[in-house]
Amino acid sequence: MIFAIVRSLAAVCSGDYKYQDLDGVYCVYACPSGSAADANNKCVCDAATPLISSNQRACISSCHGDEALSADSTRCYLTCPDYFFLNLAKTQCVQACKAGETHVDGGCRCEDDFKLSMDRKSCVKTCPEGQVAKQGVLTDVCACAGATPYISSDMTKCVPDCGAGEFKMLFACVTDCNIKMHNATHCLDSCPAGQVQELVSRTCVDTCPTGQVNKNNMCLCPSGKLLTYNNFCVTKCDQDKLVDSYSQECVGQCQGSYIDIKSQNCILKCPPGQILDYDQSRCICSSQTTLDLLTFICNCPPNKLILINNQCGDVCPSGSNILSANGQKYCACVNFTSSDLKTCVNECPKFQFMDITQTLCLEICPQQFSVDLKGTKCVNDCGTNSFSNEIRKCKCKSDYFINIQETGCIKCPIDQIIVSGYCSCSGGEGSVDGEDDTGAPTLNSTTNSCMCPANQYLTPDSLSCVQSCRPSFEIQNGRCACPLGKFLAVDQIGCYTNCNFAKQQKISPDGRACYEQCAPYQVFSLFGDQCLDLCPKNSLANVNKQCMCVSGMISLDGKSCVQFCGIGEYQWYNTTSGQIRCRCAKNLVITEGKCTCATTTLYLSLDYSQCLVSCPSGQQQMSNNKQLYCACSNYIASNNKSCVISCSSADKIDNQNKRCVSTCSYPLLLSSDKVQCVLNCKVGEFISVKRTECQSSCSPGVVNEQNRCECPDSLKISLNGDKCIPQCGVGEQVLPFEQFPSCQCVTALSNINKVCQCQTGSMNLDQLTCIAVCPAYTSLHVVNGIKMCTCPKYIGIDNQSCVSDCGNNQLSIDNLHCLSIHVILTQ
Repeated sequence: MIFAIVRSLAAVCSGDYKYQDLDGVYCVYACPSGSAADANNKCVCDAATPLISSNQRACISSCHGDEALSADSTRCYLTCPDYFFLNLAKTQCVQACKAGETHVDGGCRCEDDFKLSMDRKSCVKTCPEGQVAKQGVLTDVCACAGATPYISSDMTKCVPDCGAGEFKMLFACVTDCNIKMHNATHCLDSCPAGQVQELVSRTCVDTCPTGQVNKNNMCLCPSGKLLTYNNFCVTKCDQDKLVDSYSQECVGQCQGSYIDIKSQNCILKCPPGQILDYDQSRCICSSQTTLDLLTFICNCPPNKLILINNQCGDVCPSGSNILSANGQKYCACVNFTSSDLKTCVNECPKFQFMDITQTLCLEICPQQFSVDLKGTKCVNDCGTNSFSNEIRKCKCKSDYFINIQETGCIKCPIDQIIVSGYCSCSGGEGSVDGEDDTGAPTLNSTTNSCMCPANQYLTPDSLSCVQSCRPSFEIQNGRCACPLGKFLAVDQIGCYTNCNFAKQQKISPDGRACYEQCAPYQVFSLFGDQCLDLCPKNSLANVNKQCMCVSGMISLDGKSCVQFCGIGEYQWYNTTSGQIRCRCAKNLVITEGKCTCATTTLYLSLDYSQCLVSCPSGQQQMSNNKQLYCACSNYIASNNKSCVISCSSADKIDNQNKRCVSTCSYPLLLSSDKVQCVLNCKVGEFISVKRTECQSSCSPGVVNEQNRCECPDSLKISLNGDKCIPQCGVGEQVLPFEQFPSCQCVTALSNINKVCQCQTGSMNLDQLTCIAVCPAYTSLHVVNGIKMCTCPKYIGIDNQSCVSDCGNNQLSIDNLHCLSIHVILTQ
């Protein structure tokens, strides 16, 4: 009930409200905590508490939690005001980001070719010695490596492990997981399956503390009990604590509520006959009511009513009724009490808000409460996809918009457009349930969708209603839409058979339209051809917002990550994206998401290469509802053409696919006994660095990480997968798997006798291509078994010519190639 605190500064502050508040906006009864009035009766913060709090109700010594310091260092913000950005360290609002930084979604972050420093305070071109760049959420960050893999909690050094009382958050040590949950060693976004949240300490526990019950995977006090600051459930609070009737907790002081005379609890509204005391924290009897020391009720004299202003009188004002409670008779407004407590009103005036009990109009919401999205009432929680800003007004998060009912933040449905931050059926005001017969789309409140008047149809852009659709459209549920299997054009006036990927167009998340570009909050699908709100399961978006499988390979339809390709499919490695995906074998077609023979009556052969009228003798004829195929009762031979009872000693047993194979294919691993292909190694064994086999131990120089042999950061897996090396060898390139960078032969070369070389001819000067005969100005040499063309002295900077000496600003670091000094310095 802040009505007793503030008065507009339309007139000079005087009388009981003689002080100007901290912002000089309102006249107040007293200056808030941590401040005092100056000679002009303006409230100013004390030297020991120089900052105005984010709720503007006190002066404090430092900003709390996720709050940011203002650019002029005078106040704290929950979110930076317009035209200001959160600095790189997320501690202060600034007008411009520093060199090497760019602003994204209201905050500064490092530019694409910069890395975030270990202390998170600056952007650097290269990480200092002893540190490596690791992929972060928005940008690469400098992190620790090797024997000291964690950043210390003070962010000044690399340490082998986090200290006592610290938690691991990604690759850093922290003393507080902040809003995250945690177990004994790690910060967690949520508790793992089988554990519950213990709210006071924010830990994940197997069972709730004694006296608490599990409600929706949270430990809470049973009905009738109160939660204390030290996590006990009690029937009443300690003498120095108050009961918050709203949250059912024992608290040190009421937040956004007031101390009740009778119960000494925190309540949201003073009872009839009571007003707020001097410091606006406690309910007391009004000047005309008297406290009954037996009942602790404030009463008027006999035959008098408690009026809506909590004084005593004879007649209730217009728009109110006489109610009785606890022996009292009092006036209560049918709708709302005005902010000056003088009249009853049908609704709160513009720029005033309903209190939390929705009975009183307020000029400002109490502390700890915010103005809702609609701007009409005070709420204690802004709701999903929204937050309370620096002036305690609920706002939608980035890329979310207020729904038509103004009750929440959503991503607008396909039949709605965005108008000034709101989802709308049209650019105008519109109406509800088709009352407007002008042809503009209106909201159907029952279905929560946009609709047109009778015999009219909603256009694809949701802007207007038409009596007939364009020739390429058909009518679907009252709107003009493309036929199933076709895509709405970018200009929304026609339908495409396919989106124009050559022009970088993408398919919409619902698969029905072509987008010129994805929204800032969206990511690219596994195939990179569609905009998605979230990556599929078992995949994550990289720094380019491209979804990448972190487990398994891309499915045939590109909508998920799978461990194994299906019937009629094979694994194909995409050298551009560095991903493995499933594709249909030759001679097969995709039918309803499956690889099948073109004719449904034919059987797919064991090697997926032929479609047969019937399966050969000794093979079974099977069906998976989409495809007829041949199968073996035991194993398919390694030639993929016949069935065998058991695999030969030269082959490996693939029990997953019931095949004999010469080598195990990803994601299967060769067992440590070299006999079979397995999905997981035995307990105590390690997965090799190249993820191809199980080993009893890791090689020297290779790090053991969770039963996997890993190359230390900045090293690559050698061509043969047996060691970690700083750079790939001659004719090799890095296999572009982010999870485990490894060396492979460049496209023109082959792995022959464990080295990359030409199958015919010799390796050219560029070490990337093969040539039948070396050029006249070169000579043929055999180096480590590789036939290659070499220069008498140096290979020129173009990798195609021989030179006697490297030119200006060039240097040879291998006594073979000339390189630009700039290239050397930036490597």
